[in-house]
Amino acid sequence: MSGFSRFIAATSSTFPRQCLTGGVLFATGDTIAQQLVEKRRSNHDVPRTLRLALYGGAVFSPLASIWFGKVLERVQLASKPANIATKVALDQGVAAPTFVAMFFTVTTLMAGGSPQDAKQKLHDNWWSTLKTGWAVWIPVQAIN
Repeated sequence: MSGFSRFIAATSSTFPRQCLTGGVLFATGDTIAQQLVEKRRSNHDVPRTLRLALYGGAVFSPLASIWFGKVLERVQLASKPANIATKVALDQGVAAPTFVAMFFTVTTLMAGGSPQDAKQKLHDNWWSTLKTGWAVWIPVQAIN
């Protein structure tokens, strides 16, 4: 098998595509934040976008793939409403707080911050971010 054929076979499986998609989505989200929200225009922080792409593809996506594909999919209750409620409660009660903490910690460290900087970032942002996420994602996941 040629190197190109191995590359195609490897990237045709679901997991690498999920990681690539995660990296692209995180980079796109940061680009939108910098250009439309922060209005940085030509002062775009490219290293920040690349760090977020790396975080999305190499940290978040693999863990989210395991969480959604291996853990939450095992929850199978007889009642559809109970099944939905349990999955949303587990996701938002267990994964969301952990993923938000992981995001602030890892991205602070990736940007060259110290563990103390990461701790301060968590202290300053974790709860407000989690509450905002709950307001958005609990209804969205319940409907989905």
